[in-house]
This record gives sequence, structure tokens and C-alpha cells, in this order.
Amino acid sequence: MTRQAFDEFIKKANVRTRNSTVDWNEQRDEWCTYLKKFYDMVDAFVADYVANQQMSIKRSKKKLNEENIGEYDVDVLSINIDSTTLTLTPIGTLLIGGKGRVDMTGPWGKVKFVLVPKGSSRPRTVVRLVDPDSPSETDVPEPIEEWEWRIMTAPPQISYLPLDADAFYTAMLEVING
Repeated sequence: MTRQAFDEFIKKANVRTRNSTVDWNEQRDEWCTYLKKFYDMVDAFVADYVANQQMSIKRSKKKLNEENIGEYDVDVLSINIDSTTLTLTPIGTLLIGGKGRVDMTGPWGKVKFVLVPKGSSRPRTVVRLVDPDSPSETDVPEPIEEWEWRIMTAPPQISYLPLDADAFYTAMLEVING
């Protein structure tokens, strides 16, 4: 590669970087808001059991470090049932096809909760061929307006299952009983 060709490459890369309008602090804050809503939903699902002292919930802090966002604190939720502990741990927000993931782990396994476009039933793959020298308006994907928490099944046939109280109880049983 000649210096002239490399100079052209650098100019184009700098233009793309300047045209990037991602506000990483906003991305982090939005993820943390959705994470809080997820924990509020979990609290509501188990409220009667906590009130009857059949289980307890504890929150602790964990540092996540994601590319472009940097390091930030999130809550980890621990659910104690008798002598068994389930842990809900945020994985992050920079995921392909979703806006975030939280893993529930227990003695018998793991269940993944994902924040995906509302109504999604499986991952969606879109391939676009884009000419970086002349991008068009159609090269920019439509922004996703609504997100929702779902349960992600194991590969190879990944699907997203609706998340409600019964699905959450089933997920807890899966990681407690196997």
C-alpha cells in the first residue's frame, strides 16, 4: 500500500468517526434504566415470597467494563431460598442483536435474560452491503423504538420466550433443580 492510498484510508476513517453520533454515556444510562426495570419486575414476581420470609433478596455492586463505554457500576441481585442462592448478574449492553443481557446462575445451570426488540421471537440477522465511499440513507438501519426483556433459549435453535412471573419461576426452578 502506498502512502497516498494509506492517507486516503485515514481520511475516510476520520470522516466516518466524526460522523458517528453514538452518545456512549446515553447508551450506558439507558441500559442501566432497563436493568433497573428488570430488577423491579423480578422484585414484583417474588414479592409475596419475600414478604412471607420464604426467600430473601440482596443487592450488591459489580463493575462492568465495556468498550467505548468504560467502567461503570451495576447491581447484582442475589435471591436466597433456604440454603440455595441464585444470582442475577448483568453481562453488558454492547451485544449483537440486543440491548443487554442478565444471566441467572444457580447450582444447576444458567438462564439468560435478554433485552431485545419488542415482539422478537428469535435473533434476526440482516446483511447489508455498504459502499463506504457513498453511503446512502437506506444503509442506516431503522432505530428500534421499544425493547422488552425475554428469556433466551440455548443454541443452536435460539429463540426468545416471553418473560412473565410463571416463566421466571420456571427459570428459577431450572437453575435450582436442574
